Amino acid sequence: MPFKKYPHKIDQLSSHMTPLVPTSDMNTASPPALKIISSVGLAQPTIAELNRYRLHHGTNLGSIFVLERWIFPSMFLDSTSGRSELSAVSEHIKHYGLKATREKWEKKHWNTALTPEDWRFLRDTARVTSVRLPVGYFTLGPAFCAGTPFEAVGKVYVNAWAAVKRYITTAAEHGIAVLVDMHGLPGGANDETHSGTDSGKAEFWENEGYRSLATSALMFIVKEVVQDPVLRDWVLGVQLVNEAIWGAGEKGMWDWYNITLAAIATVDPTLPIYISDAWDLGPALDYASKSSQIPIVVDTHKYYCFSDKDKTAHPDSILTKIPHELADQYGEAFVIGEWSCVLSEESWSQIPAAARPATVHRFAQAQSQRWNTATAGAFFWNFKMSWKWGFVEQIKAQNLLPPPGRGLSPQQIREAYATAQISLLALQTKALGEHVAYWNEHVRGGVMEHWRYQKGYGQGFSDALAFWRNGGDVIGLAKLWVKKRTNEYAPRGGKWVWQYEHGVKKGMEDFRAVVGV
Repeated sequence: MPFKKYPHKIDQLSSHMTPLVPTSDMNTASPPALKIISSVGLAQPTIAELNRYRLHHGTNLGSIFVLERWIFPSMFLDSTSGRSELSAVSEHIKHYGLKATREKWEKKHWNTALTPEDWRFLRDTARVTSVRLPVGYFTLGPAFCAGTPFEAVGKVYVNAWAAVKRYITTAAEHGIAVLVDMHGLPGGANDETHSGTDSGKAEFWENEGYRSLATSALMFIVKEVVQDPVLRDWVLGVQLVNEAIWGAGEKGMWDWYNITLAAIATVDPTLPIYISDAWDLGPALDYASKSSQIPIVVDTHKYYCFSDKDKTAHPDSILTKIPHELADQYGEAFVIGEWSCVLSEESWSQIPAAARPATVHRFAQAQSQRWNTATAGAFFWNFKMSWKWGFVEQIKAQNLLPPPGRGLSPQQIREAYATAQISLLALQTKALGEHVAYWNEHVRGGVMEHWRYQKGYGQGFSDALAFWRNGGDVIGLAKLWVKKRTNEYAPRGGKWVWQYEHGVKKGMEDFRAVVGV
């Protein structure tokens, strides 16, 4: 695979991107002195933009910085009654003291949870583009633990953020971007132990102090990303909250989103920010689409083993609905932040044990294919587990599929790239002709600047080529990318800027068609 360590630029493609010359019958107001548009105009995508906007294929690195007992049971003493990070660390301090506990967390967990072999596996075998890295507010150190249930154990986390940064640096060295996920918020965004405690309560939404602390913690992370050149290029986004409890919108979630996003925008308005859909995707997508200050991506989770309906369903019944999932949200800016190939025991009991491996294979591949086509990417839960359902096991069983481009050899990627270059002018001519013909028929006698569509098409196709050169990547956050390019082209807008926007979108779509993804 053509991964590079810290790539800083990609070859210029503008020599292949010369748009067609507008003709007099195009019903267009082209600049009178302009015989030819010599280049697509905007800068090539940076490495940070490639990492942020490509179709994400990855896994969660869960239970490293926010422990879950069922994933890393070795971090829990037998005498520990709870199942959360706080229970584990508190019990260990009780028996062995602060120094020994901090040493165990640092040296025997954070520094060893992923080995060099694991990183090579992620890059070379799984061919991931990205990983989702859950952290807690306590991961940022003792200052952020003050006034919270973690205050008494806060000194364990003195070096935790430095460990997070090492993970991001190591990921970058392997060509892998990182979504930093604020998995554990003070008070709990939900009532599960993966918020950090065993309280069984979701107190975050109605506690002003907790919400303020969380905003400060997220601001700290964003500032770290902006100030560190490696993080700036390789952190693909920051997630505000994981699995906000159902109904959080009625408890102040949208207001907290507004406050936190406005604060982040003052530091870096270009960094994509991920929000939880609180188990209700539609309203979250509607909220995200209205943002003008910062790119917002919605995180939704797909499991088929928790709802009453799914728990009793036959595996084949579940399989038949997957190809139709998320049809109403197609093309929107969202990812599947967590998914798996686990079904309930009641579902499994409806088929013979001998049929289960083949069913898991079909179930996993159906989801892989759907998430690769209907979303901006997906992150499997979880990379490592103490049982058979982890990412490693599923990759080794060839149950999971990377995006089509990521499954190609370097030679195949180069050949598809060359084919796309050769096809550009013919595709652009056809698209422009169809566009002009449509508007000449529907808007008679008006003056329209069709040369903007032409220019946008060249830009969209050029951008798609640039992503493809990056190991067979395609643009996953297409809607946000089109919006970004349009704003760069015409920051103040204009009557006919929509033509440029439509051209960018069409150029990107035609590229994907010609390379077959």
